[in-house]
Amino acid sequence: MIDFFSSLSSLDWFVYVGDTIIVMVVLQALRMIIKLSRNKFLGLTTKPFACAGSGGKRVLILGDSTAVGTGASRPEDTIAGRLATDYPDAEIINVAQNGGLVRDLPKQIEVMLGQQFDLIIVSVGGNDVWHLTSIRKIQQVLQTVLPQLNELCKHRVLFLLYNNIGSAPLFPGIMRGFLKRRCIRVQEAIAETALAYDVPTIELFNEDERNPFIKNPNQLFAFDGVHPSSDGYRLWYHRMWRIMHENGYRFD
Repeated sequence: MIDFFSSLSSLDWFVYVGDTIIVMVVLQALRMIIKLSRNKFLGLTTKPFACAGSGGKRVLILGDSTAVGTGASRPEDTIAGRLATDYPDAEIINVAQNGGLVRDLPKQIEVMLGQQFDLIIVSVGGNDVWHLTSIRKIQQVLQTVLPQLNELCKHRVLFLLYNNIGSAPLFPGIMRGFLKRRCIRVQEAIAETALAYDVPTIELFNEDERNPFIKNPNQLFAFDGVHPSSDGYRLWYHRMWRIMHENGYRFD
C-alpha cells in the first residue's frame, strides 16, 4: 500500500482524491434516496390519529407529518394518541397531513371555522425548512391563521417547533450546517409571530448539546431517518405536557 501511494505523481494524486470524493458523494446520495423512499412509504401508510371521545372536551390538531404521527410504531404513541390516553373522554380531531407546510394551515382549519375547541395543537414548519419557504411567507400565513385559532379555542393554542432538522440522519453531513441555520431562521420567525398573538411555542431540543436525538439517533428517529420514533414522540409529548401545565392548558 505504501509503495502504491509513493508511486503516484501529483496528477495521479489529484485524480485519486477526486475519484474518492465522487464515490463518497454518490454513496451519500444513494443513502439519502433510500431513506427518502422509506419516508415516502411512511407518509403513504400513516393516517392521523383521531378519537371520538364522550366528555364534551375537544382538541384540534393541525400541521404536518409530526402532527399526523408518522414514524411512530403505534397510533397510541403519537402526540394525538398520547393525549387520548391521558384524556380518554376528549374528542380529538386531527386534520394534519403528511408533507404539510405552513401555507396549508388555512385549508386545514377552513371547515373548522365557527366551531369551538378546548385546545389546539399545531406542529408544522419542518418541511418549510428544506422546501426553502420564504420567511416572509411563513409570517404572512401565521398572521392570518393564529388569530383564527385563538377565536376557535379562546387563546388555548400551542405551537410545536420541530427540533433541528439538520440533526436528522436522513441528510448527509455536508447539508446539516445549512439546514440547521435555516431551521433557526424558520423557528425564530414562527416564535416571533406566535408571541405577537400570545401563542406559546414549544422548542423541541434545538440546541445540539441538549439534543437527545443527536446522542441517540437510532432510538429516537424512525427508520426513515427524519421522523421521530415512538420514543422520540414520547420525549416531544413530555415537553409539550410541561408547557401545557405551565400555561394552565388542562381540562381534566
